[in-house]
Amino acid sequence: MTTIKLIAHQGHVACVNDFPALDQYDTIIIGHPIWWGIPPRLIANAIDQLPLDGKTLATFATSGGSGYQRSQSYIQRVVDQTHHQVTIIPGTVLSNQRQTKQWLTKANLI
Repeated sequence: MTTIKLIAHQGHVACVNDFPALDQYDTIIIGHPIWWGIPPRLIANAIDQLPLDGKTLATFATSGGSGYQRSQSYIQRVVDQTHHQVTIIPGTVLSNQRQTKQWLTKANLI
């Protein structure tokens, strides 16, 4: 299925649920590219399958010229649809080590 078809159908892609156990973690950080203004559908599928209840979720983009606002809205919508009880830390686009450290510090992750 092409990216355009996935966008048109709001589809998810197949994802093998081979994730590590998350029991010992309170915060889950997911990095992703931005395609057509939002994260790839694979990210939504991963969020669907991860045991996130009671956890904090922080997401960031590794690329993207369009900013992070649409991606943040998309992540929130995916979490709402999965009915996970998750605290979401606002994400951003990170291009270098300095930005990464600033974001992690502001989010109280380091």
